Amino acid sequence: MKFNLLINPSHTWKSSHHHALSLAQSMLLNGDEILSVFFYGESSQIAAYSDLQLEWIQLHRQQQFELLICRTMIESQQIKVQLQPEFKIVGMSQLALDMERSDKVVEIV
Repeated sequence: MKFNLLINPSHTWKSSHHHALSLAQSMLLNGDEILSVFFYGESSQIAAYSDLQLEWIQLHRQQQFELLICRTMIESQQIKVQLQPEFKIVGMSQLALDMERSDKVVEIV
């Protein structure tokens, strides 16, 4: 199956980040395809933490899915961006396009 992951935490974004990372690892081991991971809401703060980005890059190297961070959240939260080149800052329209290409969207809250 083709999946998109939407990380949209309702509590601490770092715990949602670790949960999403674990889920993504399991999906890849199961033979599923991840099309993109979209960091939304508080999880957009990953843009300021290059060490946390490296964990996603390791998975990205196994299967070339997109690592996307919401532009609106970066701007509204005034996040100091320190992105690795594998990450892209995009608008919500990219999430909508990716949702059309996937079989399922999994939201991690």
